Amino acid sequence: MQTLLTIGVPVRNEKESLEKCLQAIMRSDLPESTEIIICDNGSTDKSLDRISKIYIEKIKIVKEPRLGKVFAMNKIIEASGSDYIIFCDADVLVKRDTLKRIYEKLKNTDLHMVGLYLIDISQNKFFNWYYKVLVKIQKDDIKNNVMGGCFGINKNQFVKFPPVLSTDFFMSAYYYYGNGKAVRCDDINAYFKRANTVWDILMKTTRNRMKYLQIKKDFRKLAGFQYEPPLDHRKLYNNLSPSTLFVASFFSIIAVISYIAGTIGFYAKFKNIGYTWRKAKSTKLGDIDMSYFVINEDGSVY
Repeated sequence: MQTLLTIGVPVRNEKESLEKCLQAIMRSDLPESTEIIICDNGSTDKSLDRISKIYIEKIKIVKEPRLGKVFAMNKIIEASGSDYIIFCDADVLVKRDTLKRIYEKLKNTDLHMVGLYLIDISQNKFFNWYYKVLVKIQKDDIKNNVMGGCFGINKNQFVKFPPVLSTDFFMSAYYYYGNGKAVRCDDINAYFKRANTVWDILMKTTRNRMKYLQIKKDFRKLAGFQYEPPLDHRKLYNNLSPSTLFVASFFSIIAVISYIAGTIGFYAKFKNIGYTWRKAKSTKLGDIDMSYFVINEDGSVY
């Protein structure tokens, strides 16, 4: 039987999240002939050892020793037996209908890529408040910004990823300025945890600065892409309050530190794809109770 869909999960040191990610995938409405491929990208924490036997029997495991998510995703493309591939990070939990809807969108259109909107399920009250206020004073004109935690591609239209530090950054820039056909469907959702410690936010923003510098260095025509939406001072004035001033000040401090640190880090060490930049620990799914995800008959998830 021909494989209709491939679900690809790139993995590097995801022992706290991987099994829960697979639980959500296995609960999904999928075509009968669907393959699941995990690519182990040089994990040192024995990520795959924690997967129960029931999952091992249903998935294909490939290895990619070259460090970099882009290499792991290209390995999945090579190993795939389908024209359609949906990539899902190990720290993302899909809803029952997420994968099916991405697949149908790819199959029934000429799109190269279909993205979705990730819903934050972090329980950190302070940073939940911080992000809500930040939305009020940020400027984000990019509607098709790829959220790299989960998106699908048509393999016939998009052969492989170039050697970049970030696949989601590259694809967002490429489809925003390039000729690729892509859409982000905000009505298709999956769950993730935003970075919710000061250190993790600083690391994430610093890494985004390095991503931008590589795009500017290697793909000059895409260099105008704005990955992190800047503060919109008109929105800030319109929403002027002690809370917005605090959030704007905090964001600006983080941005300045990250701009300097990311620039130094990029030119000192991280110009090439093979790097081991630490992921945000606060995005791991170790504290997520899977009983929280009650799947209703209509596919909605609480």
